[in-house]
Amino acid sequence: MSIYISAVARPITQAIAACQQPIAAALEQVQHQIQQAGAEKQAYQTRQAELDSQRETWLAQTRQEVAVQREVWLATAQREVDTLRADGLAAWRREQAENQRALQQEAAHRLTEAVRHALRDLAEADLESRMLKPLLAQLHALDTSFEEGGGMVKYWATLTEQNPPNILFQSVRLRVSDSAIRFSAASQKSNAD
Repeated sequence: MSIYISAVARPITQAIAACQQPIAAALEQVQHQIQQAGAEKQAYQTRQAELDSQRETWLAQTRQEVAVQREVWLATAQREVDTLRADGLAAWRREQAENQRALQQEAAHRLTEAVRHALRDLAEADLESRMLKPLLAQLHALDTSFEEGGGMVKYWATLTEQNPPNILFQSVRLRVSDSAIRFSAASQKSNAD
């Protein structure tokens, strides 16, 4: 019976072994695929970690480059602003110097005109005194001939002889101060403009 069982069991065992072979092959193939998938997963995770690390490195590098570029741009902008400010200040100083020169020229011109006018007045005063001398001589001559009116004529002649310089100096002083007032008003007007 044992031979019978073994003869009967042999085809069954062979059939079972024959059925188990594809299952074992399929199982081995699945296990191989699982191992391969695990290796691919590990490689993917490693690659992903490398990419994440590389991305962080690139981001840090880009941030640093942007910061450096920003500093360069800020420094350039600051230099340009400083240059513009210096140019503006230089232009303003040139304009102030030109205005000062113009005011000095105007003051010199007005002072020259006042001095010329005063000198003309002095020249005319000298002319007046030269013209008055013969008149005074005639008045003195009249004074000796007219006793009664002589005292008054002598007083007038003495007063006229002393006053022309005082009158002249007052005239010059008024003209110079009038020129200064006109110059001051013109300066204030030009500053207001």
